[in-house]
Amino acid sequence: MEKDQLVTLYTTSDSNEAEIICGAINAEGMKCEIGGEHQAGLTGLDTMEIEVLVRAEDFDRAKAFLEEHQRRQ
Repeated sequence: MEKDQLVTLYTTSDSNEAEIICGAINAEGMKCEIGGEHQAGLTGLDTMEIEVLVRAEDFDRAKAFLEEHQRRQ
């Protein structure tokens, strides 16, 4: 796997949650993108999964950041 390849960190059906998570990861200096967001809106389904994607080289760091963030809630 190439270090710049995007991999799925997290999935949700809530586009707001995906945006918040992606924004927080970006603020930590890691590249983050959202996948599947527009397909859910086009179909009118809010149950489709939206992916939070990070570079493979950032996956472990992003996962640890997300887990720590979730523990605090």
